[in-house]
Amino acid sequence: MVRNAGGRVFDALRTLAVLQTIGPPGTIVVMHHTDCGLTHYHDSKIREALSELAPGDKTAIEATRFGEIKNSIEDSVKEDIEMLRASPWIKESTQLIGLKYDIDTAKLDVVEQNQAQL
Repeated sequence: MVRNAGGRVFDALRTLAVLQTIGPPGTIVVMHHTDCGLTHYHDSKIREALSELAPGDKTAIEATRFGEIKNSIEDSVKEDIEMLRASPWIKESTQLIGLKYDIDTAKLDVVEQNQAQL
């Protein structure tokens, strides 16, 4: 399990790539939940706060993507699954599953799923 703010794939891609090299690829599950903080707290606010914290790093801060979720949770899951599909670091034989967890109902919905290409 790789956890990070917003559950976004781009933060986890390096770790997932390493895991692809040390064993069979298996399955990668991307799961985002409703009422995620990054649906409310956007990159612009994070940049503003970090620029106050580290004014000398403004160029790096402005260039960094922090993982805001602009649209629906389903859309963010689909974006992340697409990023994995497009990555040359993820084997085609890796099964990709995208899930949405509803924190109010504890319901887990499949948003996207592909069968591994063996």
